[in-house]
Amino acid sequence: MYHDLLANFTGGIASPDVLARVDMEQYTTFMRDCVNGIVKPFGGIYKRMGTVNKGTTYNNGKARLIVFRQPDNDYLLEFTDGHLRVWYKQEIVANITSPYSYDLVEKLKYIKSANTMFIVCGDLPIYELRRNGDNWSFNELIMEIPPFGDLIDDGTTLTFNRATGNATITANKAFFTSNMRGDRIKVYQEVGTRTQVEALEGTTGGASKVCTSVYVGSSWSLRTSGSWSGTVTLSRSKDGEEYVEYATYVSNNKDFNASDSGSVETNDGYYYRVTFTRITEGTCTVTFTSYSYTAEGIVEITAVASSTSASGTMIRDIASTGTIDEFALPEFSKTNGYPHCIEFFQDRLVLANTEAKPNGLWLSKSGDYTNFDEQIENGSLTDDSAINTSVIARNDYNIKNLITFKDLCVFTGEDERVINGDSTATPSNILIRTQSSWGSTDKFMPFIADNFVVYIQSNGSYIRNFAYNWENDGYTGDELSLRIHSFVHGRTITDYAYTKYPDGIAYFTLDDGTLLLLSYLTQQRVYGWSRFETQGSYYNVESVNEDNTDVLWFVVERDGNYYVERQEVEPLTDNATDYLMLDNAEKFTGVSEVTIPRFAGKEVWALTTGEKYTVKTYTAAADGKITLDDTAATAIIGLGYDFTMSLPEVHTALDGHGSILGQRRTIGKVGLKVYKSFAGDVYVNDDNYPEPINPVIETSMSDLAESPYNTSLASTVYDFPVNKNSSISDAITIRSREPYPLRVLAVVRDIDVNV
Repeated sequence: MYHDLLANFTGGIASPDVLARVDMEQYTTFMRDCVNGIVKPFGGIYKRMGTVNKGTTYNNGKARLIVFRQPDNDYLLEFTDGHLRVWYKQEIVANITSPYSYDLVEKLKYIKSANTMFIVCGDLPIYELRRNGDNWSFNELIMEIPPFGDLIDDGTTLTFNRATGNATITANKAFFTSNMRGDRIKVYQEVGTRTQVEALEGTTGGASKVCTSVYVGSSWSLRTSGSWSGTVTLSRSKDGEEYVEYATYVSNNKDFNASDSGSVETNDGYYYRVTFTRITEGTCTVTFTSYSYTAEGIVEITAVASSTSASGTMIRDIASTGTIDEFALPEFSKTNGYPHCIEFFQDRLVLANTEAKPNGLWLSKSGDYTNFDEQIENGSLTDDSAINTSVIARNDYNIKNLITFKDLCVFTGEDERVINGDSTATPSNILIRTQSSWGSTDKFMPFIADNFVVYIQSNGSYIRNFAYNWENDGYTGDELSLRIHSFVHGRTITDYAYTKYPDGIAYFTLDDGTLLLLSYLTQQRVYGWSRFETQGSYYNVESVNEDNTDVLWFVVERDGNYYVERQEVEPLTDNATDYLMLDNAEKFTGVSEVTIPRFAGKEVWALTTGEKYTVKTYTAAADGKITLDDTAATAIIGLGYDFTMSLPEVHTALDGHGSILGQRRTIGKVGLKVYKSFAGDVYVNDDNYPEPINPVIETSMSDLAESPYNTSLASTVYDFPVNKNSSISDAITIRSREPYPLRVLAVVRDIDVNV
C-alpha cells in the first residue's frame, strides 16, 4: 500500500507535455486541469464565487472596463462606442459622451495623476478625463509647446505680415492643408546684432526722453558716455506695452558712466527700453546693444484659406515680419499621427510612437507636462529642457509600451529596454539600454504584480515578467505561461486585470471566451494557473478597489448580449447561505414566481429561504418565467457552473521496482481535507464512480439545528472508498456542481500496486 499525500497545488494546471516530466520537482504540485477554481497562496484550491448581474452595457454594445484609481473606493469606467458610463460603489454615477469610437476604445492607453486621467490612442489628440466632484468631462490636452520635428528642407518659405498677434502667412508653393488647422509651427529667424545709440543734452530743469524699444533674444549690453548729471532708466516688457523698471543709472556730479550687461533665455525674450529720466547737465550718450541670436517663434494655425495661405496666432512672437525659410512642424498632428503610449518618469510626461515616427520618444520639460520646449543656453540644451529621442536599431523597432518601475521600461516589438532611473535624465544624459529580446504586443499596457513588470509577448498569447536582477546587473525575466502552452497556443489574450487583495492574482481573458488566472506570489514560489468558464464568454475584466478589497468586474457576452457583472466577495463564514455561487445572478424578495427574460429556456438554480431553505434547479419558460415550489422570503436565481480539479497520476519509486507510473494499481481510498466546504463529488479515472462529499439539502423549519437551516460548512477530512478495479491510472477528479463553497486543502490516495 502506497499512501500518496498532496497538500500543495501551487503548480496549478499544466500542459500534457509538462505533465510528462515526472522528474520535475514541481510535478506533485501540478493539476491536469482546474476549472472555476483559484490557487491560493499556501496551496489550497478554492471554488470561485459567482457574479451578480448589473444589467447590460450601454446600448448593449461591446465595452471595455478601465479602473479610475482613488485612495479609498475606485471608480469603474465603462467605455462603449462614443459613450462613457462611470460606476461607483456598484451604481452608475455619470453618463457622458466620449470621443472614442469602439475601434479606438480597444487601443486606449492611459496614465493617471490625482483626479485627471491622460488618455492616448494614436488616432486622436491626447485627452484628459477629469473628475471634478460629481462632474466628469473630456478635454483635449492643450500642449503649451508641443515637440517639433526636423526643419522642413523642401524649398518652402513662409512670409508673415505681422510679428505679433494675429498674422497672415503666405507660402511660396502648396503647403497648407485643412488638417493643419490647430497645429503649431515653429519658425527660426537669424537675428543680427543691433545697436541703438541715443544722446540727450541736459537742461536746468532736467531733460527727459523715451527711446525706441529693442527686442533682446539672447544677451545685451548698455554703456553710457559723456560728462553728465542725471538719471537713466532701463525698463523691460514681455509684450512691448507694459514696461517694468529693470535698472537705474545715476550720475550726480558728472563723475559716473554705466557699463552693464545681461542675458535672457532664447525662447523667453524681452523688449528693453532706455529712458532719459532727468538729465540736468552735460550730454549723456547711451549705447544699447542686442547681440545676435536665433529667434524661435511659434504660430498656431487658426484657419486655412488655400494651399498657399493661412491665418495664425503668434504664440511666441517672431523677431520681424518677412520671409522665413527655416521652420518645423509638430510631431503630433493629424498628418503625423498622435502618441500611442504615455507614462510619467522623473516628473516628466513621456509620450511615444506616432504613425510618422513609431520609434519616437518624447519627454516633457521637468515639472511642466505640456511643455516640450528645447531651450539652449551657451550653445547647449538646458538640463530641464524637453527630450526628443528615439529607439535606434536596424530593424523596425516600434515602441509598443512604456511603464515606470524605478527605471523607465521601454517595450518594442522585438526587445525590452530601460532608461536608468538612478540618474536624472537630461537631453545630454539619456541612454536607452537593451535588456532582453522577446518583444511586446501593443494591445495591452504592462502592469506591476508582486514587484515584477508583467507583459504580453508580441505573439499576443505568451506572458512574461521583467525585473532587475542584481546578479546580472540588468533586467531579466521568465515566461509565466510556459507550463500552459496547450491552453494558450493559437489563442489571443483580449484583456487583463490584477488583484492585490486578498490574493495576488492576474486574470487574462482569451478570444475563446475563457479566462485564465495566475496566482502570482514570488516570495512563496507560487505560480499557479487555473481557469474560469461560464455559460457565455468573458469579454472584458477589471479589478476595482471597494473598501480595501479588490473586486472583479466583467463584461460577459451571453446569447448576443453584453452584461456587466460583479463577482461576489468571498465571505469566509461558516454558513452556506452567505455564499452566492451562481453566475449572472439576481436577488428577489417575497416571490413565488419571477420572469427573467435573459434566462428564457435555460436551466437555472434557485436558492430560496422561507419555510424551507432549498437549492434546486428549474427550467425557465420561453418568456423567462420561473415558478418556485413555494413563496420565498428571498430567492437568488442564476446560472450554475461546475468546479473541477483533476490530479495527474501518482509518480513514485518503489524499492526494487522503479516508478509505479504505468503499472497497474488499485485505489482503495481517497481522503479529502476541506475547509469551510459543502457538497461535491470525487471521481476516479475521470467520470467513473462518483463518491459524494455531501448531498444537497432540503431542510424544513422544524429540522433546524443551531446553525441557520443546518447549512454549516465543514472543515474536516472526508474518506471515500472508491473504485476497486485495477487500472494503470490513479488520476482523480474532484467536482462540485451545486452552488456551495468547496475548498480543497489536501488529497490523500491509498494505492495498491500490482508488483
